[in-house]
Formats: sequence, structure tokens, C-alpha cells
Amino acid sequence: DGLSSLSVAYNKILIGGNCSVLALNANDGSEAYWTVAGDEVRAVALLNAKYSVIGSNDQAIRLLRYEDPVAQVTETDQVIALTRIADQSYAFGLANGTIGVYKASSRLWRIKSKHTLNSLLSVQGKTLASGWSDGSLSVRDVGTGAVMWRSHMDYSIAALVLADFAGKGTSQ
Repeated sequence: DGLSSLSVAYNKILIGGNCSVLALNANDGSEAYWTVAGDEVRAVALLNAKYSVIGSNDQAIRLLRYEDPVAQVTETDQVIALTRIADQSYAFGLANGTIGVYKASSRLWRIKSKHTLNSLLSVQGKTLASGWSDGSLSVRDVGTGAVMWRSHMDYSIAALVLADFAGKGTSQ
């Protein structure tokens, strides 16, 4: 089926492909579950050990409990990014520049930009960072969508990464 999106967390590897989602156990590579999706799966995120969210070209965001659909919402364009905020809360990004936050199937907020979203990252479930094709970087409150910080780089932002770069046990 191919691989168009990948998420690793909670001892699982979640793979989105052409109309399907495959979950593997990270410790031995065995199949945990497999399910069919409505179209090419462009974004996946593990929310906890039981729940995941998938986004596809058919503009659908599906909340799954293992391989079983729990909820589905339809957005206004192809879903290109998903990131976990909390157990059943997640942020989404669309091909048309829209970003927002859902709790299960209830939208908390969304905004639209005239630029292309390149990266979306939740920081400790409190803020949402977004990197854009025009070099814009913004940090928003996940509950309201209010801008907390904004900056601009000279070049397009390719990706946002949160890791322990300093080796001190905390992510920066």
C-alpha cells in the first residue's frame, strides 16, 4: 500500500498508506491491527495506547480506537498534518492553510492562512507551533487559538522538532 505518513509512540508504529492504516508493535514488528481508510492517508497521530487519529485526501479526520472508527469529521480540504495534544485532543492542518484543534469530534477553533503549512507541533499539550512556507513561525494557545508568539525566518520552515538536544532530560 505504500507509506505516506508515520507516527511512533506508545510502543506502536502507525503507518498511513493508500486507503489503509497499519499499526505495528514497536518491540518486535508484529502487526497490532490494520484497517481500511476512505482515501490516501496523509497524516497519522497516536493519541494514547488505544486511540489514534488519521487524516486523508477525502478531507476526513477519523478518530480510531485501535482499528475501529469512533468518530469522523469532514474538513474543507485535504488533511496534511495531525499532532497529538492530549488523550483525545489533536491539532490538524489542511492543504489550504487552515489549522485548528479538535477534542474528539468537537472543533475548538480553527484559523486560515494564505500560506502553505509545512509543520505542526504540540508542545506539552499547551501550545501549538506551526511552521509555514513563507518562513512564518507561530505559537498558539491550544485552547483558544490565540497567538502567543510569532516570528519570521528568511526561508521556508521545513520542519519543527521537539527533542532533548542538550542531553539534560528536557525537550527544547
